Amino acid sequence: MVASHSCTVGNDMQQQDSYLFYFAAKCIFYNKTKSNFGINVRECEYFAKANTNVGGNYMRLANFIVFFFVVFSCEQTNTLSIKTKQKIKLTFEVIPEDYDKNLFYVEWTDTLGQGKGYSIIKRPEELQCIIKNRQQDTLGYYIGLSTPQTFAFFQTTDTIITINFKIGINIFSEVFYSNDNIRREYLKKDSVPKELEPITINIKTDLRKKITVVLTEN
Repeated sequence: MVASHSCTVGNDMQQQDSYLFYFAAKCIFYNKTKSNFGINVRECEYFAKANTNVGGNYMRLANFIVFFFVVFSCEQTNTLSIKTKQKIKLTFEVIPEDYDKNLFYVEWTDTLGQGKGYSIIKRPEELQCIIKNRQQDTLGYYIGLSTPQTFAFFQTTDTIITINFKIGINIFSEVFYSNDNIRREYLKKDSVPKELEPITINIKTDLRKKITVVLTEN
């Protein structure tokens, strides 16, 4: 009978410990996030002022657990955001069209949509291209046509140019015409083009050079 009584007391103490720790964690979480999950704020304040050997210890332990949870959650969020950045491999070349008129064009091939079996015409996303000089003046661009293309003309007397590729929606894709749900989903998710890392080119030294790069979304 005595052993049974001791066991019962031990269980009660364990339950009390669990409750105190749970309550302390809720109070700490409330103080850090101001998210009220049925917490009585006055009780939290009273609990924080409780005996150091009881309430204080639980508060310190709970504080550590909540701090670890917040840091871990932030790291997980950052990791996920990094993993979702899109990468694309492409080969491009800057070709002179008319030297007398300082007319050039950028031509490229890319892998966008190939993993899902899309052709250049049918793929729901395509590469857009904007060419700028050092002053950020737009020299030429391709931002989509009813017949998709993989080149963009530009005219300049500058030596250094920047090529900015973007992943945008191909609104003329057959995928969108055949499925309204897919079209709505793409327009909601990717209405703004995804900018890729810019590429700097020297007109005097880099003409007619096929350059292969793997670009990451900014």
